[in-house]
Amino acid sequence: MAIKDFFSNDFVTSDYDKNERLLTHYYRNDFKTTKNAVIDVAKKLGYDVIDVNDQYKEILLSNMNSEITVNIIEVSYYEQAVDLHIVTHFLIPMGKGINYIEEYYQELDRNLYILRKGGKR
Repeated sequence: MAIKDFFSNDFVTSDYDKNERLLTHYYRNDFKTTKNAVIDVAKKLGYDVIDVNDQYKEILLSNMNSEITVNIIEVSYYEQAVDLHIVTHFLIPMGKGINYIEEYYQELDRNLYILRKGGKR
């Protein structure tokens, strides 16, 4: 973890991040199954589902400490990429956002069939 990550409240996952904990996860499931798993995991982790936008394939989640925007990218009918953007609300966050992302992905990996992490095939 870089020094700036220790003090940052804003983290985004991507295909080619240097931090392996912030890599996009790809799943072999259809959109509906992936969306339902994202919502189920959110409820299990104590997040309220604020908005589900099927047109843009975004889900907005919130709890007392953070907000997460989940983007589901449909690579093909049976391949979905899930990206997370988290904003935490801590004075000294100590990288908690990365831990929240990692915890969310771990739960999602248990519910869906994971293909890979990151953009490499």
